Amino acid sequence: MHVLYSASLSGSLLFHKEICEIMFVNNKCKYFMLIKLEFTMKKQVITAKDVSIAIIHSEDILISDVQSALDLIATVSFVDKCHRIILNKEAIIEDFFILSTNLAGEVLQKFSNYHIKLAIIGDFSSYTSKPLKDFIYECNRGNSIFFVSSEEEGIEKLAKV
Repeated sequence: MHVLYSASLSGSLLFHKEICEIMFVNNKCKYFMLIKLEFTMKKQVITAKDVSIAIIHSEDILISDVQSALDLIATVSFVDKCHRIILNKEAIIEDFFILSTNLAGEVLQKFSNYHIKLAIIGDFSSYTSKPLKDFIYECNRGNSIFFVSSEEEGIEKLAKV
């Protein structure tokens, strides 16, 4: 799968994900399949302390599984040349915050594997799960994944690491 490009439209980012399957026979393309998915998100790339940070706000869910996380990672790192992302909590499926689904671990492992630092913005006080609170606490003690309450706090954390 290849995320090929993104384009700006009316102040929001129209995110194009093109999935291509190509079979080569004798160095000639035998078939080509293209599926195009679109959703809207607002994206801004800033520089803080000589570090590029992509700030993404979306009302749509951008991360619903491991593959969608990989798509986001690929788009931001290859198209925008950023290795730091700030993402609003609402852009992540709620199952992510239920640790028994293992989704948080699987998704965040991909960010770690691809050396992408992530700050998730939101109000996490409504979660009552002690394991989730411990997970958030431990992430915030590290240098790769942060759960923060504001964009400014996310920028500050990501600019330091």
